Amino acid sequence: MCGLSNGYIANIKHGIGAMKLEVIQSRFPELNKDWLLYGRGEMIRQKSGNDIGEAGSAYRTGYEMGMADDIVSVYRLLCREKDMRIKDLEGRITDFGDRIEDLNGRIKDKEEIISILKKER
Repeated sequence: MCGLSNGYIANIKHGIGAMKLEVIQSRFPELNKDWLLYGRGEMIRQKSGNDIGEAGSAYRTGYEMGMADDIVSVYRLLCREKDMRIKDLEGRITDFGDRIEDLNGRIKDKEEIISILKKER
Protein backbone atom coordinates (compact mmCIF):
# COMPACT_ATOMS: atom_id res chain seq x y z
CA MET A 1 0.00 0.00 0.00
CA CYS A 2 2.85 2.41 0.74
CA GLY A 3 5.37 0.96 -1.67
CA LEU A 4 7.53 -0.34 1.19
CA SER A 5 8.96 -3.75 0.42
CA ASN A 6 8.94 -6.56 2.97
CA GLY A 7 12.74 -6.46 2.79
CA TYR A 8 12.78 -2.79 3.76
CA ILE A 9 10.41 -3.40 6.65
CA ALA A 10 12.40 -6.43 7.82
CA ASN A 11 15.63 -4.41 7.74
CA ILE A 12 14.40 -1.44 9.77
CA LYS A 13 16.67 -1.45 12.81
CA HIS A 14 16.70 2.08 14.11
CA GLY A 15 13.26 3.36 13.20
CA ILE A 16 11.54 4.66 10.15
CA GLY A 17 13.49 7.11 8.02
CA ALA A 18 12.09 10.56 7.32
CA MET A 19 11.48 9.78 3.63
CA LYS A 20 9.57 6.58 4.41
CA LEU A 21 7.59 8.35 7.13
CA GLU A 22 6.56 10.95 4.53
CA VAL A 23 5.43 8.16 2.18
CA ILE A 24 3.33 6.58 4.93
CA GLN A 25 1.90 9.97 5.97
CA SER A 26 1.00 10.89 2.38
CA ARG A 27 -0.69 7.52 1.82
CA PHE A 28 -2.43 7.52 5.22
CA PRO A 29 -2.89 11.19 6.19
CA GLU A 30 -5.29 10.31 8.99
CA LEU A 31 -2.57 8.40 10.86
CA ASN A 32 -1.35 10.07 14.02
CA LYS A 33 2.40 10.60 13.59
CA ASP A 34 3.02 10.23 17.37
CA TRP A 35 1.21 6.89 17.32
CA LEU A 36 3.21 5.70 14.31
CA LEU A 37 6.59 6.72 15.71
CA TYR A 38 6.16 6.25 19.45
CA GLY A 39 2.91 4.34 20.03
CA ARG A 40 1.41 7.34 21.86
CA GLY A 41 -2.16 8.53 21.49
CA GLU A 42 -4.84 7.30 19.13
CA MET A 43 -3.93 5.60 15.86
CA ILE A 44 -6.32 7.82 13.86
CA ARG A 45 -6.18 11.59 14.28
CA GLN A 46 -9.39 13.28 15.31
CA LYS A 47 -10.97 15.07 12.40
CA SER A 48 -11.98 18.67 12.86
CA GLY A 49 -15.22 20.04 11.45
CA ASN A 50 -18.33 18.16 10.36
CA ASP A 51 -18.46 14.44 9.83
CA ILE A 52 -18.87 13.18 6.28
CA GLY A 53 -21.99 11.21 7.20
CA GLU A 54 -23.02 7.58 7.52
CA ALA A 55 -21.76 6.49 4.08
CA GLY A 56 -18.41 8.15 4.65
CA SER A 57 -18.25 6.68 8.13
CA ALA A 58 -18.77 3.15 6.78
CA TYR A 59 -16.08 3.72 4.16
CA ARG A 60 -13.66 5.09 6.70
CA THR A 61 -14.27 2.18 9.02
CA GLY A 62 -13.40 -0.36 6.32
CA TYR A 63 -10.49 1.73 5.13
CA GLU A 64 -9.20 2.23 8.66
CA MET A 65 -9.55 -1.49 9.40
CA GLY A 66 -7.48 -2.37 6.35
CA MET A 67 -4.95 0.27 7.26
CA ALA A 68 -4.82 -0.99 10.85
CA ASP A 69 -4.14 -4.53 9.61
CA ASP A 70 -1.28 -3.25 7.45
CA ILE A 71 0.19 -1.29 10.33
CA VAL A 72 -0.12 -4.24 12.72
CA SER A 73 1.73 -6.39 10.18
CA VAL A 74 4.49 -3.80 9.91
CA TYR A 75 4.84 -3.60 13.69
CA ARG A 76 4.93 -7.40 14.00
CA LEU A 77 7.76 -7.51 11.48
CA LEU A 78 9.54 -4.71 13.32
CA CYS A 79 9.15 -6.54 16.64
CA ARG A 80 10.53 -9.77 15.16
CA GLU A 81 13.46 -7.87 13.66
CA LYS A 82 14.09 -6.15 17.01
CA ASP A 83 14.02 -9.49 18.85
CA MET A 84 16.45 -11.04 16.36
CA ARG A 85 18.74 -8.00 16.65
CA ILE A 86 18.67 -8.23 20.46
CA LYS A 87 19.58 -11.94 20.35
CA ASP A 88 22.42 -11.19 17.92
CA LEU A 89 23.77 -8.39 20.12
CA GLU A 90 23.49 -10.53 23.27
CA GLY A 91 25.51 -13.23 21.52
CA ARG A 92 28.12 -10.71 20.45
CA ILE A 93 28.35 -9.33 24.00
CA THR A 94 28.91 -12.87 25.31
CA ASP A 95 31.58 -13.46 22.66
CA PHE A 96 33.31 -10.19 23.56
CA GLY A 97 33.17 -11.12 27.26
CA ASP A 98 34.80 -14.48 26.50
CA ARG A 99 37.45 -12.75 24.39
CA ILE A 100 38.20 -10.25 27.18
CA GLU A 101 38.52 -13.09 29.67
CA ASP A 102 40.93 -14.90 27.34
CA LEU A 103 43.02 -11.76 26.79
CA ASN A 104 43.13 -11.04 30.54
CA GLY A 105 44.43 -14.59 31.05
CA ARG A 106 47.14 -14.01 28.46
CA ILE A 107 48.11 -10.71 30.10
CA LYS A 108 48.39 -12.48 33.45
CA ASP A 109 50.62 -15.17 31.89
CA LYS A 110 52.85 -12.51 30.28
CA GLU A 111 53.10 -10.60 33.56
CA GLU A 112 54.21 -13.79 35.34
CA ILE A 113 56.86 -14.41 32.67
CA ILE A 114 58.07 -10.80 33.00
CA SER A 115 58.23 -11.18 36.77
CA ILE A 116 60.29 -14.39 36.48
CA LEU A 117 62.67 -12.79 33.96
CA LYS A 118 63.17 -9.77 36.23
CA LYS A 119 64.07 -12.06 39.15
CA GLU A 120 66.65 -13.90 37.01
CA ARG A 121 68.59 -10.70 36.36
